[in-house]
Amino acid sequence: MPVFSYKAMGIDGKTRNGQLSATSEAEAFTRLRGENLSPLFLKLTQANTKPTGLARFLPGAKRMGEAEVEALLGSLAILLRAGADIRTALNVLADDRPELKTVTQKILSGAGVELSLSPLFTGADAHLSALVAAGEVRGDLPSGLEAASGVIATRRKIRQQLFEALSYPVFVFVTAIAAILVILLVVVPAIAPLLSESE
Repeated sequence: MPVFSYKAMGIDGKTRNGQLSATSEAEAFTRLRGENLSPLFLKLTQANTKPTGLARFLPGAKRMGEAEVEALLGSLAILLRAGADIRTALNVLADDRPELKTVTQKILSGAGVELSLSPLFTGADAHLSALVAAGEVRGDLPSGLEAASGVIATRRKIRQQLFEALSYPVFVFVTAIAAILVILLVVVPAIAPLLSESE
């Protein structure tokens, strides 16, 4: 089973580091949330992760999985609601992802949060950038980050439910095909001589 390394913040505000075994990033993320931990960093350590639907976070950087992006946005919102400014929050998260230092530098140079994080949202995820921008414009950036994180979480849940809903019909179809093949290739040839003798 894959092993994930994580850094998470507890309800007491303290960070915890560790590893856990899970079948997917989504399961690892759910288990951490079930233990009242807010993941700040989640990474597969024993295999290569395959991102789904998200482009590169920064040019030249490796691609991020959906669960990792969801955790990043959610953790950033938590830190901001706890009273940290955006630069401090990014510096905390940058301990495990050095690429975020580039985002911090952009913000220090005067760029907005939405513009600095825009490389995270490309293609089909461009609308998520608008959610962050809306929160920034109305002075409630955490809500914008939470909204973007919530969209990703909902999409992952719908995809998982769809997969679970289709798994049984596919299993039944494959089993039926296998049964027909067994009948045609094994049973029919076995009883054919008996039928010819009876004639």
